[in-house]
Amino acid sequence: MGILIKESQLKKNKVAFFAFLIMMFAVLAAARAEGAIKFGLKGGVNFANMSGRDIDPGWKGTTRFAAGGFFALKINKLLAIQPEFFYSLKGGRWDSIFYGDQISVKANFAYLDIPFLVKIYIPMSAQSKLQPNFFLGPYAGIRMSAKIRVTTPDGSQEDDMEDPKSLDFGLTAGAGIDFSLGKGKLIFDVRYSLGLSTISKIEDIKNNVFALMAGYSFN
Repeated sequence: MGILIKESQLKKNKVAFFAFLIMMFAVLAAARAEGAIKFGLKGGVNFANMSGRDIDPGWKGTTRFAAGGFFALKINKLLAIQPEFFYSLKGGRWDSIFYGDQISVKANFAYLDIPFLVKIYIPMSAQSKLQPNFFLGPYAGIRMSAKIRVTTPDGSQEDDMEDPKSLDFGLTAGAGIDFSLGKGKLIFDVRYSLGLSTISKIEDIKNNVFALMAGYSFN
């Protein structure tokens, strides 16, 4: 019975994910037809960690990276819709002493993350080159790889994670600032992505990422 429930939930997650993608590309197609869409590149540092009922308190955060791009559809002076796509590395680490030997375990996850953000701009004077903003929206992540690396004094070994899920869902929120430069804009933002779905089929494990991002928007 439990297996049937898990399979049913997985199917629902996949349907929701593909509906999410269809909605995103429909918005992009409409914006492109109107010539109102802008494109940019962005990358930064992920300060990743994991949470959940099955995570040992000894697990700590790890520093990874993310890189990708985004599309921006400005609805008016104060509101924009911004789908993004990133190759994003996440995970965590666990260090301990076992019979006098240092043991290190690293969980290394790679995802294609697709946030779909609503961006709200703070009004500024017409002469200002700065444009502060806030943003919020869901994200979906397609798992590219999930590996566990164990390092001991005798060496290290990396294996695939047992029973990882192919999709991850969560919520991204943050704030940023755009700075007009040339024909485009320099973009800086800080964000937190909270995993809402477990990434394992057998354990309650969720991704959590605090990120610092920088990029450029081509007008």
